[in-house]
Amino acid sequence: MAWDRVTEEIAHFIGVFHLDVEGLRLRTEYDAFRLKSEDRDTPETEESERAYEAPFALKGFNPELVYLSFGDGPAGLPLPPLTRPEPVERPLEPPVLASYSPETGPPAGVDWPGLTWAFSVPPPLPWSFVVMINQVALLRDDDVLGDIAPHGFVAPQYHFAALLALAETGEAMSAFGPDGPALSLVPTAEEAVAFAEALADVAPPEAGAGVVLRGEAAVGTAVVDGTAVETDLPDLAALLPAHHSDPEEATDPEAPEEDEEEEEADAPKPDVLVLSDLVGDRDGLEPEALPLPIGHDRHEGLEGHGVVTGGNVAINAVDITLSWIDAPVIAVAGDVVEVFAISQVAVLKQSASLPAGIQPAASTTMNAAQITLESSAPEGAPAQAMGLPQAWSVKTVEGDLFAVNWITQTSFITDHDRAEVTFTAEATYFGLGDNRVENLVALREIGPQPDLVLVGGSMISANVIDQVAVLYDVDSLGGVLPADAEVSAGDNLLFNRAEVKQTGIDTRTELDATFAAALDDLQEGKALAASAARDARFEGKEALAALHVTGNLIKLNVIEQRIHLGDSDQIHMALEEFLAGLHGPVEVVTGSNVVANIARIDDRGVDSEVMVGGSVYSEALIYQAELIDTDAPPTGVGMSALASEAVAFLAEDMIGPDPAQTDLAKAAGLQAADQPGSLDVMQGMLA
Repeated sequence: MAWDRVTEEIAHFIGVFHLDVEGLRLRTEYDAFRLKSEDRDTPETEESERAYEAPFALKGFNPELVYLSFGDGPAGLPLPPLTRPEPVERPLEPPVLASYSPETGPPAGVDWPGLTWAFSVPPPLPWSFVVMINQVALLRDDDVLGDIAPHGFVAPQYHFAALLALAETGEAMSAFGPDGPALSLVPTAEEAVAFAEALADVAPPEAGAGVVLRGEAAVGTAVVDGTAVETDLPDLAALLPAHHSDPEEATDPEAPEEDEEEEEADAPKPDVLVLSDLVGDRDGLEPEALPLPIGHDRHEGLEGHGVVTGGNVAINAVDITLSWIDAPVIAVAGDVVEVFAISQVAVLKQSASLPAGIQPAASTTMNAAQITLESSAPEGAPAQAMGLPQAWSVKTVEGDLFAVNWITQTSFITDHDRAEVTFTAEATYFGLGDNRVENLVALREIGPQPDLVLVGGSMISANVIDQVAVLYDVDSLGGVLPADAEVSAGDNLLFNRAEVKQTGIDTRTELDATFAAALDDLQEGKALAASAARDARFEGKEALAALHVTGNLIKLNVIEQRIHLGDSDQIHMALEEFLAGLHGPVEVVTGSNVVANIARIDDRGVDSEVMVGGSVYSEALIYQAELIDTDAPPTGVGMSALASEAVAFLAEDMIGPDPAQTDLAKAAGLQAADQPGSLDVMQGMLA
């Protein structure tokens, strides 16, 4: 039962008085007890005179070693010879793989928080590995503030269904969508050839703007929104909305170098995975920081009043550096398949209903991709000394030899806020957005690099990046605002950045008779022929290390990144009674969301002569597509007046009973928990 103010104060006074009385009573009783205890006589304790003796005496240090010099030894004892050990050729032995499962945990001294790792290393196949990482980030931040009933806000299910429809549209626009080419985890030669051939049929999407670059047009230069540029790929930091920029950095762009070095030293290091030791030394594999320069908190030291219902940040970032099996000379009995493919899709639905005189800021959507091939030979390298190998060793691997990295990142975020806002204090901050969701992976994988690789099957190499970014931002701001209020709507960023870099250029030639015969001998279990081991291609090598693979040699890097962000806010500013006494500036942020997919594959090898016994299938593809819808209702027309009609129109098909709880990790597959089951309500409008 709630008391009035007077009754509560009287009860409080009575309680305090009662505690004081009880304290005085206890004090009286304690004093009497203490006086009685002080009168007691305490008997003195007698000292014990018991003697303690030990039956053993301590001796000095005696290691029980007998030292003899050769000069004092028995007559005729020969002295040990002082000889230099003979050099031993390092064998091409399988390295020790550092792998673990979620049940056993990471190796001692290694901490990789937040990542799900699963490795499959078949025992009979040295140097083979499969890394599969599936990261799913799910966030629902649909806030309700104040009494929203009188304002007729649209139910969140409306925006959720629209987001699902946009996500389905983004999947359909991807080059690797439902009907696009696909690869299996460890593809066969036939599957790899079919995948390379299917890339030739990829066409721009029917909806939105799109471009497809193939072959030489897709290699060598950065491509931004379908246009080749001479500069490097843009960084995320240069594209951030104003809400995420640091005002101090803006006023002082030339910060001291010492401060920058301290910040870099304090920055967290990406996780590193070394899957194997290597034959020989290899430099340049130090981990690099992932480009995620977002961390400023704008409401710190806020003066005035602020409402932030947007400002969300969703990032998927993958950085893979792979230095695996490669050799200056490779002989392949079967086919050679080499694929570089990048698919990028950005889908934006943005509109804002704002008071008269306020316009939403323009948003930025950007697809940036680059595929580069560089030689591993240093410029001006001295010529090698003459001479052919005098010895050679061969390591044989039965079956397929493969290195597979398959990374999948999915983020599904909703921030559909409904708020009635009133400012009554000197400074007020309502933070209903400003969420940050990240999926981060950084891998460093190192393997052996012999002098000669002989493949009895086919050689398959594929680097594939598939990115889809979807943002649904439909805002409504009504009520009364101060004349000098700063409203930030729109100003979103959708950014897909993909980079594939290969060090080591392959020159393909026809398999000559010498190496064809050597392959046949090795496949039959015979030794490597001297004619192949002492070929003129190996001049300058004293000993030759060769690797023989009876099956296929497969190197596969696949990165799939999906972000679906819904940020549709409905705000009513109830400030009519407080405008006269309102102090300080007023800032309202309903947009300024960041959706960014960032992927980088750095494949490091050596320049190779690849002798092919079968056919060569080589394809490079850059696919970029955008669908942008920024139609907005007329300025000053709020959604409140249209709420009844919208709800009536949607109620029958959309706002029915919530479906059964499902796994929200299927958000990219577009079925979510406690949300409407119909996923097709907006398809007719988006087609």
